[in-house]
Amino acid sequence: MNRLVFDPIYREIANFLYKYANIDDCEIEAKLGILRWKKTEMTGLIKGEWEELHDIEPSTPLPRFLNETTSDESIISDTRCYFDTSIDLSDFKTLNGILLLLSNQLETGKLADFTNKIELVPPREIVDSFYEDPDGTDHIRVSRITELGPPDQNQLQSTSFETMRKVRIDSLTVSMPHFKYDLRISASIEEECFSPDQKAKVVEKRHKERYSYRDGDVVWDLSLVKDWVPETRDKTVAEHWDDPHYEVEMEITDRQPLVERRAAVLRALAVHEDPVPGVEAMQGVVDPLFARLRALVCLTSGRHVL
Repeated sequence: MNRLVFDPIYREIANFLYKYANIDDCEIEAKLGILRWKKTEMTGLIKGEWEELHDIEPSTPLPRFLNETTSDESIISDTRCYFDTSIDLSDFKTLNGILLLLSNQLETGKLADFTNKIELVPPREIVDSFYEDPDGTDHIRVSRITELGPPDQNQLQSTSFETMRKVRIDSLTVSMPHFKYDLRISASIEEECFSPDQKAKVVEKRHKERYSYRDGDVVWDLSLVKDWVPETRDKTVAEHWDDPHYEVEMEITDRQPLVERRAAVLRALAVHEDPVPGVEAMQGVVDPLFARLRALVCLTSGRHVL
């Protein structure tokens, strides 16, 4: 990021953002994570080449080259991998601490990418219950959202409920072996729907403590997540919440700048103008998003340049 517009990874991410910016109710978000193998028989992404290695266990992360300074990002779509959205607690605390400092308008010379005033959103406790959707293969999510007041104040908590059907329409997974984490950018449609029938089966639950920061046209969400473990059939294990893991994502909350720039590019191409102005227009709006993606990755990798 910090590159020329013809960089293939830059271009592919930009095209992804433009493709879905103009769709109503489309949620575009980027999440940190680690690419891992599903199976043992086909493993090993070494310098961008697949190799067959038979001695690597499932869930092993793809190799990383953290001490090298060259860039070797690539788009991964291989079904033998899955994207683990967990990050280390230490990185979670580091990023949360920096965003909290910035929300208090403290100055730091290392974080010039943050050009907007960062606003702390009241923390929330969210319990998501996922039900089978009788109209298809997607799940219906019922969320209980409780806004938490500052810990040093006796502020009343407010609780609300929402019922949504979320359908992922596309995703782009970027392997970044020279950094601690990889990146997944996804586009989803969220639509309100009726609450499930009382007899509907709960297939999954998630408990989240979420800390959010509004940064211009994006929101940073940092979540402590616990997954629900159901009771076993023989009742030897009671239902419970699993140990917590930590997730970080960045959601684009205002897609209008992307929509306007995409229209400018299309107009330039339609009148057979030199495509360079259109590309520059595209870069003008994508670059601020890349700056935040760069910060997202670098702050959790102990590096300042991407």
